[in-house]
Amino acid sequence: MAGEERSGYSISTDPESMSVELKPSYASVKKERSFSQVDTRSKKGCIPLFFERASSQWWKPSFDSEILEEEFQRFTSHNQRRLVHALVFVCLVCVTWGIFFAVLLKSEGYQILVGAGFFLGLVISLILFTKFSRLYKKCASFVSLLASVLLIAMELCLFALRERGTALSNPARFCMCTCVIMLIYTMIHSLHLYICIVMTVAFSVAHEVLSDVVTDEKERDSQPKEIICRLILHMCIHLFGIQIFFMAQVRERSTFWKVGQCVVARRDLEIEKQVKEQMIRSVMPDLVAKELLVVEEMEEDPKDSTNGKKRRRNKGQMVFRPFQMHRMENVSILFADIVGFTNMSSNKSAEQLVRLLNDLFGRFDRLTDINNCEKISTLGDCYYCVAGCPEATAHHAFNCVEMGLDMLEQIKEFDADTKNEVDMRVGVHTGTVLCGIVGSLRFKFDVWSNDVNLANRMETAGLPGRVHITATTLKFLAGHYIVEDGNGSSRYHGLEGIKTYFIVGRKNGMKKPMNLLHPSGRKKKPANLNAINVSMNENASHYSSPQENKKHVKISEQITSSDVMFNSDSNISSQGESSSDNGPKILKGNLKVKPGVIEMDYCSGTSIRSDDDDEDSNGRVPEGQCSPQVLGLSLNEALMRDTLRTNNDQQLVNLMSQESTSDEYFHRSMNPCTLQFHDRETEGRYQNEGQDCTLLNPSVTTFASPRVNFFLDVLLSNIIYLVIMILGFTLYQPVPLAVQVLSPISIVIEITLFCLTVARAFPHLYSVCIHQIVGYICGWFTSHLIGALLMCLPMGTLFANFMNCKDRTDSKAREFYSLIFAVALLHFCNFTQLTSWMKTVLAAVFSITYIILLTYDEFCAFRPGAEYNERLGLEIMVCIGLLLIFVCVLNRQLEMSVRRNFNGDEEAAKDKRKAQMHKEQAAWLLESIFPKHVADALKLSSHYSRNYENVGVIFASIVNFSDFYEENFEGGKECIRVLNELVGDFDDLLTDKSQFSQVEKIKTVNGSTFMAGAGLYPEGCAKKDAHPYDHLKQLVEFALGMIKVVDKFNEHMLGFEFHLRIGFNAGPVTAGVIGTTKLLYDIWGDTVNIASRMDSTGVKGRIQVSEASKKLLDEFFTFERRGTIPVKGKGHITTYLLTGRRTEAITEAGACICEEIRGLCPVEWKLSLIESEVAGIL
Repeated sequence: MAGEERSGYSISTDPESMSVELKPSYASVKKERSFSQVDTRSKKGCIPLFFERASSQWWKPSFDSEILEEEFQRFTSHNQRRLVHALVFVCLVCVTWGIFFAVLLKSEGYQILVGAGFFLGLVISLILFTKFSRLYKKCASFVSLLASVLLIAMELCLFALRERGTALSNPARFCMCTCVIMLIYTMIHSLHLYICIVMTVAFSVAHEVLSDVVTDEKERDSQPKEIICRLILHMCIHLFGIQIFFMAQVRERSTFWKVGQCVVARRDLEIEKQVKEQMIRSVMPDLVAKELLVVEEMEEDPKDSTNGKKRRRNKGQMVFRPFQMHRMENVSILFADIVGFTNMSSNKSAEQLVRLLNDLFGRFDRLTDINNCEKISTLGDCYYCVAGCPEATAHHAFNCVEMGLDMLEQIKEFDADTKNEVDMRVGVHTGTVLCGIVGSLRFKFDVWSNDVNLANRMETAGLPGRVHITATTLKFLAGHYIVEDGNGSSRYHGLEGIKTYFIVGRKNGMKKPMNLLHPSGRKKKPANLNAINVSMNENASHYSSPQENKKHVKISEQITSSDVMFNSDSNISSQGESSSDNGPKILKGNLKVKPGVIEMDYCSGTSIRSDDDDEDSNGRVPEGQCSPQVLGLSLNEALMRDTLRTNNDQQLVNLMSQESTSDEYFHRSMNPCTLQFHDRETEGRYQNEGQDCTLLNPSVTTFASPRVNFFLDVLLSNIIYLVIMILGFTLYQPVPLAVQVLSPISIVIEITLFCLTVARAFPHLYSVCIHQIVGYICGWFTSHLIGALLMCLPMGTLFANFMNCKDRTDSKAREFYSLIFAVALLHFCNFTQLTSWMKTVLAAVFSITYIILLTYDEFCAFRPGAEYNERLGLEIMVCIGLLLIFVCVLNRQLEMSVRRNFNGDEEAAKDKRKAQMHKEQAAWLLESIFPKHVADALKLSSHYSRNYENVGVIFASIVNFSDFYEENFEGGKECIRVLNELVGDFDDLLTDKSQFSQVEKIKTVNGSTFMAGAGLYPEGCAKKDAHPYDHLKQLVEFALGMIKVVDKFNEHMLGFEFHLRIGFNAGPVTAGVIGTTKLLYDIWGDTVNIASRMDSTGVKGRIQVSEASKKLLDEFFTFERRGTIPVKGKGHITTYLLTGRRTEAITEAGACICEEIRGLCPVEWKLSLIESEVAGIL
């Protein structure tokens, strides 16, 4: 089925609006969730995915979808900030060396100044072209390639300066070579990894060849050894560059994907909000629903009540539930009852009767919208609504009277359409009401007050085909209607002393005052839950053609539930219509809104994977295996799946094309100086959670995951440390004592931290104990401490070796240590998750320390007497300064990249949580109104009705609540609060599914009567080995539990005790959902009528059952005969009172009921038992 899938409902469309239809839940939630949680294990080891939807080409990181890859390139092609920074840094290098040689050589250095000026002009031209030319977007890769060639040429030209006065030293040339290599890898984008590798490796070889060419013959004695060491350093530099390049690509693509997820989540959130709002309007007023959902959000979990735990109260203490009740004045209440309903129902089946009621009440529901009334509920064949509540209006009396007149007209049309002969009695009264919700299960918006009871009596005392109003209502009609004396007290004694009137008609032929009935700004209510409008005004273009959409629908009917489609047009509407009222709605238009596809297809090449398939984590089939079956699907299904995924990718691209680039998308959220997020909460989450796992999908591990990223940083740090330590050991002897002591300790630290980071990155490989230890290194402070330690260890080893080379004649050693220092300084670009300022400060401290060591005790005079050597120290200082600036800029860009990735992750996760919250709220609201099996049935059809052969029904009335209720204090609000507590305790009983799994609350009647049923479960849900009347036993046990609840509740009452009276009956019923607004689940039939009569004629504190029901329960309980009672349409029925469970039965000679059944028995009943025993003896 096409449409927007939600928790228990879906969106479908018609030419004018988008509608909501209940949709079937899938067979297994666990199976569906597994689609979005991709296993990261591959066949060859624990290798995570590179990033979400990554291809298998590590040398050319890209998405597995050409559509996504093209969109990613579009997003990043015009993001020239990094290239501009790189070119600006090159300008700085040119200017620095130009000034350096101009100051030292003065007039002799004009050739160098000319060369530096030439390259400076070329670089500035590239900057201007990159920054301001529109052509750059079309040739970004060419510009990047040109910039790389320019940098290489500029560095190689330094070898042309072979004269003794102008030639640069080896450390200076090596530092410039390092900067060029790192610039190409890290800051000049739009080049593939393999191109960068080929270019920079060739450059390194050329650099070393030219270095060997310009080296003097007398200095080549140790050249082979130095060349090998220099090549090892070059390898380290390339390793740095490849890791930074690869991880930058991974983070950028991961950020791009998360931006897409964020866009989709926000679209999903927008739809979810409107779906929930429209669904709420279909069942209760907006104001009440908002308050209800606020209360539900405040609770830990709306489903926590299913765990069976009950709230405890200490004696003498009352802990109230959340309670939303409002007192409103000047509210008109209308009650309407069908006259002739009994005769109409006598010759029709229960299912036919339900359909007739649904038809008639559906007509009335539409009238409530026309007349600006609020439907409250239906009670059997009684319909009641209000005007002026919960939103006040000055025309409430007009609205109710016009509603009543329209109902009388509508009943005539109903008779003509259905060939029936029924009429309506309508009663209207105006007064004060309490409006809100009572209970926590199967709740509905309702009104309470003495004025409501009076309106009900007005209907009872009315006449068929007439609108019966009180004098109070007449005052608000401003003389616009012709009335006559109603004389209600003559027909109903409860109206004694109350003046009543009948509406005869409008005065002077006055037409219906539509201007009064439609105040401006009132929203039109949806016709029914299957036609809830969700209009979304968007300025998007049509994403696909109708032909493509028809193909999408055809495919979507053949695939499993994990496939989702997100097609949209300018107003998110469709040209399709439902196939039938009783069947699922199949869309035939442009909209198939299923945003979850992008998440369901989160990291894998396909959306579904089976538990036993043998493919690796990114959806690729292992090498050597080519099968027409892909993930257990046939080739045809696999092709359809690929087609769907391609279309999904296209829809994602269409959505993202309306947004800004990923860099601009999140750049505004960070402080440009400190790079901290402006929002403190976001910064706190980054420090607390951003170091551990991704927020959008924590179960999916990729190279962009903080744990894997940190593991790769530690691995690279260990390699750099080992290289520096080995070079120090092999090049110069003897090894200093400090190095001998420091090296073993450092190795132990490196290995220990490496093992811990492996356990952190791949937790499934290690025990729980290791995980607890690893937990200590996941924090913000500990990560920085570990990173700082690992970055400082190579520098510590270098300085320890350097201090051993104080002999002034050992100038080549100090030169070579300068080369190693350049690599060690570059190491401070590692650990991208750490604060850039910390890494830059550490790099600056070690750089200043090294410069001080060079200049101290004339260390710069390496080769005495040579002018060439006099400036060697200055050259090294300049190179270290430039390299330090490069490290600072690169650290800043890397931290921005990491923070953008986190922000995209956090934004997407936050919007996903919000959308999920709205889904859960709508699902919770739906499950609170309908039993689960009824909601499931409504997912497939717009109507629901079903016949049951053997259902137990109880009515439990708080018989003396009317004595308790009084309106002297806050209009009776606190009395209703107490009622809410008691009904809530009844609802809590139903959460114990181990005892009452087959008991369903139906509704509350007039607030103080609780109606429940048992045996209303769908076919096939009953236990095979269960007793056929087990559901009836459960219902009686539930009734006994209600009596105990009242007893406990009375312990907290001061000076008043509630009495519960319960009526039970069992037999055939028809269950169904009626109405188009304020949908109501109810049951009908003689069984229900008799159960109600069992209650109304019962004994307080007792459970009364019919004779037929007594026979069904004889196996479980004992009863005593009470007598016969009259039942409308059934004559006299013999009834029985429950005395106890069969194992705890009380004989007729007993003096009281078992205390477990009733805390304290009435004295009257004790005497009746004694009298019956005496009569039996006589």
